[in-house]
Amino acid sequence: VMQALEELVRKNALYYDIMCFEWRWTVDKVELANQVSADVVETIKDKIKGLSTDIQRLLSVMAFIPQSVDVPVLKELLMNDEDNSLDENKIASLLKEASEDGMLMWSTESRNYVFSHDRIREASREYVVEEDRDKMLRHMADVLQRLGKGSKMEWCLYTAVDLLNSLPPDKVDVADLIKLNLRVSKIARSRGSPEKENMLLRESLERLQPFKWNNYDQSLEVYNAVIASECNLGNGDSMSTAIDEVLDHAKSLQDKFSAYFAMVQHLRISKEYRTHEGVKVLNMYSYNIPLQPTKIDLIREKMKLRLAFKSRSYASLLKLP
Repeated sequence: VMQALEELVRKNALYYDIMCFEWRWTVDKVELANQVSADVVETIKDKIKGLSTDIQRLLSVMAFIPQSVDVPVLKELLMNDEDNSLDENKIASLLKEASEDGMLMWSTESRNYVFSHDRIREASREYVVEEDRDKMLRHMADVLQRLGKGSKMEWCLYTAVDLLNSLPPDKVDVADLIKLNLRVSKIARSRGSPEKENMLLRESLERLQPFKWNNYDQSLEVYNAVIASECNLGNGDSMSTAIDEVLDHAKSLQDKFSAYFAMVQHLRISKEYRTHEGVKVLNMYSYNIPLQPTKIDLIREKMKLRLAFKSRSYASLLKLP
């Protein structure tokens, strides 16, 4: 609201009448549409240009962090190779100044400064030129990975991987980024967020495509993780595509185990009882189940079952963990 009012006053579309103690328009509605910039973000970017370089840096860094950040973390993020890092007292002063300029506001909930409006965050993001932005995001991701230790700082890893995923392939070490996606996806799964896990695994898979199976172990790990995730979410088509990829390229039955297991699970869950397919898979792993069991096969299995139970009743199965 403050940015919009300042723009209207600057363009003489609005003024404060000191005789009536109220704001008055100097134009009608049609002229007003021509006076006010259609892009509020551009208006805010013009405002940012008039701020100090340090505040511009502060806003740019904060704009790429999805949550509120305390001063110690901001200090680490604002350090760079040009040796113009800021101490905590200076950063606290800059935050207060940015608040007085209407860019930030104090959040009683987080006990930190946050953007006054999403448009200000958007303008702060766009204010950084692309070349400087890529360098800044890589630096921020490195810092956040270093800080992301312990459950309370896991958000640093989530933010770091999202920052790196936003960069083009030629701006990152793809192999390392895939490892980071896999690492954070496991954290997401352990925290009960299968959708976030799946999103990160899909990102890993996309980054892997140009050189898939060149690094056999990493490719197998990514595809197996994707298969498990897609199976968990019930995404049958995506899972089947990943399964086919593993079955075509895996070097051993052991490496194909996760793919076959997910395939059988999917057949069971989807109630596509293609018995022969399931039996063929089990026989690959030495189960020796006949595709068309005879009466002799049934008698043999019944005898094995009796020997296994000995004097116990079938009801003892209920006590199994």
